[in-house]
Amino acid sequence: NAKILGRDDRELFASEEADRIRSNDQAIINSKEVATLEETLTIDGVTHTYLATKAPFFDADGGVSGMIGISRDITNYK
Repeated sequence: NAKILGRDDRELFASEEADRIRSNDQAIINSKEVATLEETLTIDGVTHTYLATKAPFFDADGGVSGMIGISRDITNYK
């Protein structure tokens, strides 16, 4: 979605949601393993539930240099 490209968590979500996302992301980076989790988030006043699969992104030397992931809106299935 073009509304989210180039924006960080604090620009998109309430501070407690952004903190929760960052904490979950840091745990995934620290574990160096893929994780799938359910996230309930509010964007522009609308709350949705997402199924997010995230993984650390490794550089050529085997170090973690970021994170990749995909989130699917599962609100209608809940």
